[in-house]
Order: sequence, then C-alpha cells, then structure tokens
Amino acid sequence: ETAHPPPAMPLSECLWVFFGTATSLALISFLSTKIVLWNEPNTFLVPLGPLGALAALQFGLTAAPASQPRNVFYGTLISGATSLCFTYIDGLAPWLCVTLATSSAISIMAKLGITHPPGGALAVIYASGRYHWGHLCLSGRYHW
Repeated sequence: ETAHPPPAMPLSECLWVFFGTATSLALISFLSTKIVLWNEPNTFLVPLGPLGALAALQFGLTAAPASQPRNVFYGTLISGATSLCFTYIDGLAPWLCVTLATSSAISIMAKLGITHPPGGALAVIYASGRYHWGHLCLSGRYHW
C-alpha cells in the first residue's frame, strides 16, 4: 500500500486552522514574553519552534497519530528530558550534544510508539544548553 498525502481542506476548514493557530500562538507567545523567570526581558520563555510544528499537527492534521494527546504529552516529556540529560555530559562538543540528544530522543519515541515531530524540534533546542528543567515543565504545560 502506498501512502497518499492528505486531501486538500475546504476553505472554511482552512479558516478554522488559521484562527486556531493564530489564537494559540498569539496567546502563548504573548504570555511567554511577559513571564520573566529565566529569560531576558522581551524574549520568549518557551521555545516557539516546536509550538509552530504542534499547531500544524493539532489544527492541520488532527487525525494523524503524532497529533494525538498521548504522543504530544509523552513525546514532549521524553524529548525534553533526554536532551537535557545530554547537556550534563562534561566535555561533549555542542554539535555532538545536539546530534546525540536528538537522535536518542527520536529513537526512544519511535521505540515507545509515541513519535511526535515537535518533540524532535524540542530536543534540538534543549540540547543547545540554553535551557533547563524549569523550561521543560513550562514547555510541557503549553503542549498539554
């Protein structure tokens, strides 16, 4: 059996996709700039890249397995935790940390049957070393 791309959406559904995505990202990005805990003023508290990917799944591909709550919850948690653990390895070059953390996170999600593409993006961002466990807790709250 060959895979087929999803069918085109009617315009009315596309407008709902736009409204849902715009409302969600506006609220999260606005609040993220107003909460100054570990970030500099006028910067985002949570990484927004995975949220854009999540919005595409949640509003554009609602029936896809990667869009389901189980995948969103556990994929985010596992990817974030895995990549943060790699940041504790002393002497690991940043490029290698990102490579190993992201590869590990995606492999673990695949093994557990909870692959979530925004989780892969989150792993790349968290493995950069600029984030910590508090960010994962806040990031997870926005995803769930």
